[in-house]
Amino acid sequence: MQKSHILAAARLAVVAALLTIVSCKKDQAPTETAMSADQETVSPEVMRYLHEAGFDTTIKVAAQNGRFIVEGDIALKQSIVFEDLRRRKAGGTENQRHSYQSLISGDANCNINVVVTGNLRTNAAWMQSIRWGISQWNVLLNCRINFILDESRTPDGVWEDLVITDGDLSSVGAFGMGDWPAFGAVGDLLQIDMNAVANAGSTWGEYSGKRTFLIMHELGHNLGLRHADIANPDNAIPGTPVLDPNSVMNSGGNNIEFDHFSEYDRIAASYLYPVTGNSVLTNAIYGPSVVPYGAPFYQHFAAAIYGDNFYTWTLLDANQQHLHTFFEEEQDGRVLTWSLTVNANPLPVGQYYLRCTVTGADYTASPALFPFTIQ
Repeated sequence: MQKSHILAAARLAVVAALLTIVSCKKDQAPTETAMSADQETVSPEVMRYLHEAGFDTTIKVAAQNGRFIVEGDIALKQSIVFEDLRRRKAGGTENQRHSYQSLISGDANCNINVVVTGNLRTNAAWMQSIRWGISQWNVLLNCRINFILDESRTPDGVWEDLVITDGDLSSVGAFGMGDWPAFGAVGDLLQIDMNAVANAGSTWGEYSGKRTFLIMHELGHNLGLRHADIANPDNAIPGTPVLDPNSVMNSGGNNIEFDHFSEYDRIAASYLYPVTGNSVLTNAIYGPSVVPYGAPFYQHFAAAIYGDNFYTWTLLDANQQHLHTFFEEEQDGRVLTWSLTVNANPLPVGQYYLRCTVTGADYTASPALFPFTIQ
């Protein structure tokens, strides 16, 4: 099983290859080439477009549910592909960049709002895998990727940049699938076939590291990262080898438990999405916005998921003036469990704010403010 960290330049469209040790396919062989649809179901024009964009079209390409599925688990929306082809024809712009760019645009920030829906949302084990996978991306040094997971929200088409949900992927034989970025925005859908994983055997148990692999791998596709062992090795990212058996973005890896990103994964991530002097990490807080006077305790959560010692929580009054800094025993990393008292005195009825600052990141963090009312 080969892997490489490559930034494969498609004809005037950059296609990045990076990390994955995760298993995207249901079969236990280290491959993601099994497809249920033949290439003949996709027009030659589209096949040429995909080839020019840098995808391996020798692997069968499927068309289903409004998407073209390439390399087994990467999804491109058909509407965007067709619109891109139409514009290129209409304008005679053979040299125009594809709408499907490989990387998220923006020189400074990559703060990505995430919502989980469907059956994943109510499955404690899967939610833990999602949190863990997101946190591993967030804590990468000198990398400005910052996923913000608000578990209180449902998709509204406005706040979220990415929806993670369950889906039936049996027709393409995949465990998971990630939408490719378009127009410089993160791929907005990540699907997990919960039934396929449940039937994969005991090593894919509820809290298996393989589930974390899967989440991290598909998030990589949402970020524009190719399969490292499929992309063109002629365009390797500086400082990375052609082969790295520990990468997170290989097309196989079913029998490996996640431990950490490889050294070359980290180099590749910081090369593709480096922290700049203008990078700012954002955060959000979720929890009850109205609490009854005298309640014994409440919990609020930081949506930007990092390690246990990455947060400072403070209580502010209605004018956003400091009242209290919470002690370590009142918080478990991003989870604040607190009573409505300050110095053993109950907080009076009124409006307040919680402020949470991510303090352990390696670049500037903007504090999150959360208004709530005691009544």
